[in-house]
Amino acid sequence: MEKKKFGYYRQSKGVLQQPELIREFEAEKMDHNKDYVTFINWVGTSQQTIGAIHLDKGEWVAEIK
Repeated sequence: MEKKKFGYYRQSKGVLQQPELIREFEAEKMDHNKDYVTFINWVGTSQQTIGAIHLDKGEWVAEIK
């Protein structure tokens, strides 16, 4: 499976309120469950969680194209 790039963003508090990129992740899959986002890679035939983020208000994760 091909890895994709994901960005973890926060709404800035400035006048323009532009999204602020906090961190980038490379993973094969992203799973969003309630307030958490989990990044997953496949190892053989099983999924392996490589990272997780708790999202606060004004934060989100999106694929970087």
